[in-house]
Amino acid sequence: MGIISILLLAVIAVLHYAIFLVEAFLWTHRIGIHAFRLEKDFAVRTRVLALNQGVYNAFLASGIVYAIWQNSFAWAVFFAVCVFLAGIVGGFSSNKKILIVQSFPAALALTALFLQC
Repeated sequence: MGIISILLLAVIAVLHYAIFLVEAFLWTHRIGIHAFRLEKDFAVRTRVLALNQGVYNAFLASGIVYAIWQNSFAWAVFFAVCVFLAGIVGGFSSNKKILIVQSFPAALALTALFLQC
């Protein structure tokens, strides 16, 4: 894996750990409410779902960190595709912004991986 690929993957991992922190621990706090444009009562009712969603984001981030640590092209592609597809699903089922925040960086990382950058 090239340095650009590694940097893009690292950005994705950091982003997904940050999403994990907000979804798992700050969902009902003003940070979570503002970040996801939630109503307070909705945030309170859905905090368990957000925790579950956050854990999945932590798994994605951890997989990317593992791929970087192992310098594994195959694992990097696998987890970047997972992030990309999760962003597509989230973008079409929840909020179009997810396409930009999640799928676009994954697409950049995948491009860099296949171009060996």
